[in-house]
Order: sequence, then structure tokens, then C-alpha cells
Amino acid sequence: MKPLPKNMTLDDLAALTQQGFVELEEKLTEKIDSKIDGLRTEMDIRFKAVDKRFDQMDERFDKLEFRVGGYDRRLERLEDKMMVVNVKLGIN
Repeated sequence: MKPLPKNMTLDDLAALTQQGFVELEEKLTEKIDSKIDGLRTEMDIRFKAVDKRFDQMDERFDKLEFRVGGYDRRLERLEDKMMVVNVKLGIN
């Protein structure tokens, strides 16, 4: 801390105090902005990871729907064949 001159007035002291608060505000703003930027970067990374996971899940569901759709079509054909057999055998 700098030594204060002996002939300092209250206005001088007020101006020094105000300058100290201005400098403190600038330092705090800089630190807060830096923290916020870091958090934004981290959030972006995490959201991209979540997006990637959802994309992978979409691919898996698409594959699953394709496979289940194949089984569904097979089941429909078997049911149709069973109806033909039932009609031929006279079973309702």
C-alpha cells in the first residue's frame, strides 16, 4: 500500500477510494467472466457428448426397428398360412 501524502483532502481520499473500488470491480469482472467462459466451454463439451450418445441411441433404435419389422412381417405371413391351413382343414 502506498503511503498517503500529508496534505490529502477528503476529496482526494474519496477519489482514491473510488479508484480502488473501480479497480476491484474490473478484477472481479475479469475473474467472473473467465469462470463463466470456462463453464460455457465445459457445458458445450458435455452437451456434445450427450448429443453423440443420443445419436448412437437413434442408430440402435433404427436397427432394432428394422429387425423387429422383419419378425413382424414373418409373423404376419405365418398367420396367413395358418388361416389357409385352418380353412382347408375346416377349423374356424
